[in-house]
Amino acid sequence: MVKLRSFCWKCESETFHTRLAVAYYPRSVEMFVKGSNGRVQQRAWAVRAASYQFIKCLGCEAPSLLVDEYWTETANKGEEAQVAEARKIQREIDEFGFAKSAELAERTIYPKHSRAAFAEWTHDLSEPLMLHFWETYQAIEQNMTWLAMIGLRAIVDEFCNSHIGDIGGMQKKLKALAEQNFINKSQFEALDAVAGAGNASAHRGFRPQLVDVKECMKVVEHLVSQDFFSDSLSQIRETTPRRGSS
Repeated sequence: MVKLRSFCWKCESETFHTRLAVAYYPRSVEMFVKGSNGRVQQRAWAVRAASYQFIKCLGCEAPSLLVDEYWTETANKGEEAQVAEARKIQREIDEFGFAKSAELAERTIYPKHSRAAFAEWTHDLSEPLMLHFWETYQAIEQNMTWLAMIGLRAIVDEFCNSHIGDIGGMQKKLKALAEQNFINKSQFEALDAVAGAGNASAHRGFRPQLVDVKECMKVVEHLVSQDFFSDSLSQIRETTPRRGSS
């Protein structure tokens, strides 16, 4: 019995699994190199040795399909060398559940499960704003910083529109929010920075660092959550007994 560690969609964590079945199938992948002019200069084909393992969590017994694809180094060395390498990879997976001698190119687990932490309060937002948050969370999880930064800008834009309407550009909207006391000066400056980075991603191909995107998400979460809970906080203030009251 082969035992291996994998992410369990039911336990929502890495757990030990037992393998119930395995199959193999190679896949050809086209690769290319771009020249200084931005055009494709050279094309080549690589072979990925793919394994399909049907596994079961040893804790909750939830089943999953684990698809691992390994880069092979013999794509241009003839069919005999490719077959030999593929067989070596298969022998290792048969024994260990993974290939020790090959580089793992990609791992996919079905059913797909996002590890992104969706803040529970986002469930009660308007549908457009809720979906903006969820898709941006997933982009951050996948390290797609360009998409995530554009998503954060979209959240700020939707927040502005929900309070003052679509009155023009982002700078005009943020100024209107500040003038109408929806945000203070420090919030204006923080949102202006987020919007600026989002504009740069959308229009100039800016790819920020993941750590910076996460900081921007904290800024946006703080703004929207503070606004979302404002009614509840007001109610708490009204029902809280004043000092000296009996």
